Amino acid sequence: MEEALAEINAVAGVRGSFVCDNLGTMIVSAVMTGLDASFDAIGREVTQTMAALETTGEAVSELDFAYEGARLVAHDLEKAVLVVLCEPEVEIAMLRLTLSVVMARLKGDTETQSRLEARAEEKEVVQDEVDEMSWHLLEVLKKGR
Repeated sequence: MEEALAEINAVAGVRGSFVCDNLGTMIVSAVMTGLDASFDAIGREVTQTMAALETTGEAVSELDFAYEGARLVAHDLEKAVLVVLCEPEVEIAMLRLTLSVVMARLKGDTETQSRLEARAEEKEVVQDEVDEMSWHLLEVLKKGR
């Protein structure tokens, strides 16, 4: 998995990448020093967003968050989530091409899959980690399915 992250990090504009379990806890990372302090918080936000979309019937395999000073791209690996931290001007086509190749390799690698299976959890939205208004909106959306 570490080699796969290094390959992703070689794309111009990528600051680093990590894999977290479906609850958001970091499994492995390849991020520049100083950016690693918030992995679990970032992972938790990404996995909860994916879980919320799944519960409303709008499951996604990729999330792309664009901020003024950064871009975050996340891909669902089913048993885990791959998160890539980027510069805002990252060459997104090259990143997506690299991610397609790397993810196919990770999904087909038995050692990687065994490592991820050991940490496999279902994605879930944890009410204590969501503000009251967001929780209410999520409940309304789930009822509308």
